[in-house]
Amino acid sequence: MKYQVGGSLHGDDPSYVVRQADEKLYASLKAGDFCYVLNSRQMGKSSLLQRTSYRFKEEGFECVYLDMTRLGSENTTPEQWYKGVIISLFYGLNLAEHVRFKDWWDIQTGLSPVQKLNQFVEELLLPKVQNNRIFIFIDEIDSLLSLSFPVNDFFAWIRHCYNQQAHDPNFQRLGFALFGVASPSDLVVRLWSVDGTPLATMKGHTAAVWEVSFSPDGQIVASASADQTIKLWKLDGTLIKTLKGHKAAAWRLAFSPDGEIMASADSCISKCQ
Repeated sequence: MKYQVGGSLHGDDPSYVVRQADEKLYASLKAGDFCYVLNSRQMGKSSLLQRTSYRFKEEGFECVYLDMTRLGSENTTPEQWYKGVIISLFYGLNLAEHVRFKDWWDIQTGLSPVQKLNQFVEELLLPKVQNNRIFIFIDEIDSLLSLSFPVNDFFAWIRHCYNQQAHDPNFQRLGFALFGVASPSDLVVRLWSVDGTPLATMKGHTAAVWEVSFSPDGQIVASASADQTIKLWKLDGTLIKTLKGHKAAAWRLAFSPDGEIMASADSCISKCQ
């Protein structure tokens, strides 16, 4: 038997060591959950991705792989980046057999980049790939931090796809799994003075933190995380409360003007007392 050191293994490699994460990721995606795998480098994330994709393909499902490092750099514009995502999905799912990409793209003039991505999924991807599950594996999401524009709209669009499952059964066929590098420092919220002096470190999340917000009176910091929780903090870093109830990553949050109510991205409303 040949063993490989470094790099990802093929999905059917006989030397692959099955881990608990394999069954958990496979079962969660098949159940329709939004999934993410964040860890340090050289821990087998890419091999896990390839193995899971291989298993789904063996069952006849459609899988497409997006490597974020190949789609953009700090000089890439939003239009170029989203077009790269769409083209990768277009050819990854063999949609060239059904429509000419240039003809479709030209019709979308005037739409924002994320609107074009949504139109692509609703008009081409779901209708043309019929009666089958579609799993989109997005790798190296940490590289998105190097882009010169925010990608909040992209993650909000993924959330929109899951929200649509309640209204459009077609979206129930669509699943996402995100893979990327995360270190313990990515799981904390840091408070700084404007001159760069560190004031407090807020530790407690077990996955990447997507958004933070100050209460209207400036005395509470709220953080939304991929661990499906919202945490409320004092300015000295003391944890006040953890809000649970999300079924997927918490992406967005906002306080009411009086600071008494907070809304999270999955419509979880909580009192801040």
